[in-house]
Amino acid sequence: MLVVLLLLLGPGPPVFLAVAGELPWHLALTVGAAMLTGWLLLLVTLRRVLMAPLADLHQRAADLLKIHDAQANEIPPDPAEAIGKIAHTLDLLNSRLQENILRAATWETILDGMPESLIVLSPGGEIRFVNQATCELLGYGKEELQGRDIDLIMAGGLFGHTPGAVQSRWLGAKISCEYQTKIGGGIPMELACSSLRDNAGELSGIVCCATDLRRQHTVEQALRQSELMLGSVFDAIPDPLAVRDRDLHILLSNRHDDETSPAGHRTGLIRDSCHQQMDPSCSPCLVREVFASGKPQRREKHDPLDGATREYNAYPVFDVDGSVVMAIEHIHDISVRIAAERKLRDSEQRFQLFMDNVPGAVFIWNENGRILFANRFAREELSLGAPDMENGHPGEITALPLLANWKNPLTEDVQAAVVSLTDRNDRLRSFSLYRFPLRHEQDQNLAGAIALDITEQKLLETQLQQSQKLEAIGTLAGGIAHDFNNILGAILGYAELIRLHTAEGLVAQDLDEIVVAAKRAAELVRQILSFSRHAEEEARPVQVRFVVKEALKLLRSTLPSSIEIIQDISPDLSPVLADPTRIHQVLMNLCTNAKQAMRDQKGILRVALHEREVDDPLRLGCPHIAPGAYLDLEVSDTGCGMEPQLLRRIFDPFFTTKEKGQGTGLGLSVVHGIVTRLAGGITVSSQPGQGSTFHVLLPVIAGDDAAGGSEANVGTNILQGEGTILLVEDEVNLARLMEKILVGLGYRVTTCTDSLRAWKVFQDNHREFDLVFTDMTMPGLNGAELSQRILKLSPKKPIVLCTGFNELINEEQAKRLGIRAYLKKPVPIEQLARTLHEVLRS
Repeated sequence: MLVVLLLLLGPGPPVFLAVAGELPWHLALTVGAAMLTGWLLLLVTLRRVLMAPLADLHQRAADLLKIHDAQANEIPPDPAEAIGKIAHTLDLLNSRLQENILRAATWETILDGMPESLIVLSPGGEIRFVNQATCELLGYGKEELQGRDIDLIMAGGLFGHTPGAVQSRWLGAKISCEYQTKIGGGIPMELACSSLRDNAGELSGIVCCATDLRRQHTVEQALRQSELMLGSVFDAIPDPLAVRDRDLHILLSNRHDDETSPAGHRTGLIRDSCHQQMDPSCSPCLVREVFASGKPQRREKHDPLDGATREYNAYPVFDVDGSVVMAIEHIHDISVRIAAERKLRDSEQRFQLFMDNVPGAVFIWNENGRILFANRFAREELSLGAPDMENGHPGEITALPLLANWKNPLTEDVQAAVVSLTDRNDRLRSFSLYRFPLRHEQDQNLAGAIALDITEQKLLETQLQQSQKLEAIGTLAGGIAHDFNNILGAILGYAELIRLHTAEGLVAQDLDEIVVAAKRAAELVRQILSFSRHAEEEARPVQVRFVVKEALKLLRSTLPSSIEIIQDISPDLSPVLADPTRIHQVLMNLCTNAKQAMRDQKGILRVALHEREVDDPLRLGCPHIAPGAYLDLEVSDTGCGMEPQLLRRIFDPFFTTKEKGQGTGLGLSVVHGIVTRLAGGITVSSQPGQGSTFHVLLPVIAGDDAAGGSEANVGTNILQGEGTILLVEDEVNLARLMEKILVGLGYRVTTCTDSLRAWKVFQDNHREFDLVFTDMTMPGLNGAELSQRILKLSPKKPIVLCTGFNELINEEQAKRLGIRAYLKKPVPIEQLARTLHEVLRS
């Protein structure tokens, strides 16, 4: 039996058939029966043993194919049918597996085409699949990675091998890690992991999608560098700078803004609004105005706390639609600039003030002749650049032809000349002109000029020349004045003596005329001396009517017979405080001017003198005088008259309408100066062909004791006296005359014609003399020296000093020496008697 089983289970039927052919038939039949029985036993055993596994295999295949029909899943009891059904199920399973393999290959191709790294892991961290991007990234082949642990490529072994660790650390999150390449380098990656679950919901795998962060890191680094550079640029700006949103929150600021702001860090933080950092009263808000208007805004504000002045600027930032999304606020401390501007303004003002007070014209012009700068004198006096310069349009240098005709000042050195220019009032004035090039830093061709007004200097030069002429006359006049006054003194004295003893009649009238003529001659000598020597004026109360009458008598002989003189002089007039010589000079100059206006025709010269009240000096044309009582001296003629443009210049020095050699142009200028010094005023009216009228207003004073001459009335009011007088006079004729006059006045007289002898006489008999009357100019001792000796011997002795002309002593100096009275020859008897009476009585 064992042999049969071995044959059946071992070699099988083919071997048995080969062996049975060699056995006897009965033995072969026995063996065959045994083998058949064995096969039957084997089949029964196999059914029992194999049917359960086959049923289980079929069930598993059905589960894979998702066949849930219980009848379809039942295994037939017939083995052949069971095997056939199982074979059919296995064929279906094979087809399904082929489809899945094809689908898996398709997905592998797709996953290999992904640019990102993809890794499929088992729950324990074993690599089941990697795509081609992962292999290229790490330098491995797929076969080198599949089946290996994830720690092979993940630096630091961060992955845990338990499902719980995987779920808690990886799934559903993005984490940063570093892949290790095959050659050992590290690659920064960002992992995004998701789980694979089976039908039971259990974790069956992990899919990891990784992004290479190197490009992102490069971009982030560039961004950080850009932000750092932007921050450095922001911080390099030396002013607070901030970016604000519509709610005025600070989005970005530099360190200077941080230093002045309590809000904290510089970037990335939405900080407090500006109202919580700055003065809450900053209204209107510049940032809000920027958002509202879309235009830049600016404002200056002074901080009283630190004294600084700041400039606040706000600028809009637009998006692609043109809407304002942010505002840049810039704060700039302009205290230094304000101070510099103030200094510049002060400097400019000082410069302008200085230039405007230069007593001359200063101007600058360019190569095209355009005036770029002109000071006030140039603008107002010469109309240089005005009014155009005031409107921002410079004038033309061609306004000064003399300048335009000069050589090129832009290349020449300083040039100087004396020029005559007409001012805005058409007055010709003299200027000392200096022209020079200006070296400008911008290489502009500029030139400057300074024109100093030397009109007064020229006037002074002319006056000096005139003074020198007069000095020569004065020297000559001074040389003969003493002798001439002595002669006049004799004439006047003897005429007055004869008049005192002559009854009224024709002879008395003739003597009166001699006295008046002698007095006029004496006054004329005094005027010549005073004018030539520029003696100090002696202001005293003057009866102007007497001066006017005497001047007209003198003038009558100088006027042609074709000119008629009409006088209209009020009899009772108040005196004025003046020097009679100056009043005489004013009238003579005005009448001479009238004579010139009527030189070729018949005419009338009218001279009137009245007293009037002036209530409105401005309306009268004399705004500089005060309201009050004035003498009105009117001089009018019927001559040729003057044009209006000439009237404005007639009082200018050296202005004359006369031909050369016929006038100096000083007459009316002198008149104007005299009247002004007397606090008076002068007006003129004229029409061409209708003559001219001058009005001289002189302020009056109270009182009747006035000088200026009087009508000849010799022999009245002669004061008699008594006492002994020592008379000292070196001129014998005058000594005899004075002795007769003094004796006639009631005095006892001792006469000496030698000053040294007079001093000896006084020494011997000084107690006998009540008064000493001495001449000034004498040989030996002059009158001053004799007086000093007398006063030293007898300090209280009255002395009267009389002189014809002397530059050694004046009245003030005489009084300082102790001399009681100072008289000038010739001395009228009436004045002599009054002076002696007053000195002796005092």
